[in-house]
Amino acid sequence: LYGVTLVPSWQPFVIRYREEITVVLVPLAFVALGWIGAQTVTATGLSPDGFAAVGVVIAMLFIYLVVRLRFLYALALCVPLNALLIAALLDSQLDALTVAAAIVFTTVNNVVGAVGSYLIDRSWRQIFLDEASMHSEWHQVERLLRRVLPSSIVPQLHRRSGALAEDFAETTVIFADIVGFTPLAARLSATQLVGLLDELFCGFDA
Repeated sequence: LYGVTLVPSWQPFVIRYREEITVVLVPLAFVALGWIGAQTVTATGLSPDGFAAVGVVIAMLFIYLVVRLRFLYALALCVPLNALLIAALLDSQLDALTVAAAIVFTTVNNVVGAVGSYLIDRSWRQIFLDEASMHSEWHQVERLLRRVLPSSIVPQLHRRSGALAEDFAETTVIFADIVGFTPLAARLSATQLVGLLDELFCGFDA
């Protein structure tokens, strides 16, 4: 199931139902790991101390996937923990086959947890960057609106939709023309022309 979430064609579905998938996969992972650990202990006839190794593996997955640590911090905790567990297994009185199986088991789970932690961390970073980009674009739109519209109108646009109208007891309407504007526009560049108009309209607004 976890592998399916990495298939490119499933990415839109995974992104849309990210939280639901996490809620399903994480408990399933712990149930599966607990069952595998119990079967391993039963099959190899380990003493109750064998459950400690399974507990360490579960703790590592918990650090990687449930406690939302940054990927590097989770790695800094779990890699030494995995190394200590391997050292304890090598120092144990178990037969070579059981030790090898246990080392493979804990190492594979450590790698799976690390990959999962990295993908989650990358996903959260992408969400943060997307939100920062949206925030920046919103500010650009805000600045553009304030350059085009009266400053008192912009907050109203954010609060409600539809037609906006205000009543004024007295108003002054000015009709103005720039003499020789057509030949002037032909001589000036687009940037210079817009700058001139901007200066004039700012003067009128003031």
